[in-house]
This record gives sequence, structure tokens and C-alpha cells, in this order.
Amino acid sequence: MTRAGRRVEFGASTDPAPLLGGHIRIAPTYAVTRRLDLGAFAEVAASATPTGNAVRVRLGEPRIFTLGGVEVSVGVELRVRAWPKPTKQR
Repeated sequence: MTRAGRRVEFGASTDPAPLLGGHIRIAPTYAVTRRLDLGAFAEVAASATPTGNAVRVRLGEPRIFTLGGVEVSVGVELRVRAWPKPTKQR
């Protein structure tokens, strides 16, 4: 990552501090036809920064990390294929 054209080391203080995060999505689907799938999804995403002024998580005196944000989403997914799914050989 760079800031103002200079390389920023992991954990270095910047303004604003870089966020690091992860994302997980679960999306079970059901094949309605060979071209159409219907399903639902649930996902959770979170980000944190080693420095900054957001929510600070501590274990005793040392700070473990600073929370950047948490997002939760749920929804319905409809997938249509341009070409039908090939049938399985038995």
C-alpha cells in the first residue's frame, strides 16, 4: 500500500489508517430448471486496522486491533444461464 507516493509498512500509522478485512458468503442454491437456479445467501464482512481512532479492542493494556466495521447481508439469489447446464451421465 502507498500513501502520497511512499510505501506504508504494515502497522504503520497513517491518516487515515488502512483497513484490513475478510468476507465470508454462504449461498445454497436449488436447480429449478437446467437454465435457472434459485437460492438464498448470507454473508458477513469485517474490517480492522492496526492503528487509528475507531473502536479499540484491548486485552489488558496492549491493544489487539482497532475495529473498522462489520456488515451482515442476507438475500435471495436468482441465476439464469445463457446455455443450459449439461445433464449428468449415469
